[in-house]
Amino acid sequence: MQHNEMLQRCHTHTKYIASILPELYSITSLCNCYFDEKFYHSYSYHRETNQVIDLCIGAIIDYHSYYQLYHPQELSVILNKKVEEEYAIVNQIKTTTTSKYKLNELMKIALYKQYLQHIGYQGELKDAPVISKIKK
Repeated sequence: MQHNEMLQRCHTHTKYIASILPELYSITSLCNCYFDEKFYHSYSYHRETNQVIDLCIGAIIDYHSYYQLYHPQELSVILNKKVEEEYAIVNQIKTTTTSKYKLNELMKIALYKQYLQHIGYQGELKDAPVISKIKK
């Protein structure tokens, strides 16, 4: 981290950390940006030390300080050893919508969970409804 510039691939970096540190959490949030815009951002969280690991900014920072800086609205919080399990659930959900973009696993999970929040679903992910086609 100290000698190599990291490309801004937060979801990929966080997924990498998930693969080597199963006891941490992967979090994908909507964070504040300039001009009242928001952006999707993933980072890792170590519950025992209460620290956020964000490879895009090359920092390990106290949870509360990080949240004061970015004001993230959490969409998905996954124990790293459960990432593959959640992705398998989300990936096998049949939808009537398609995307031309290949999404990182964490991003795909977060977008689906954002949809579930939007429709007010609060049950288990494995029992969640299928995404239906949006009517124009």
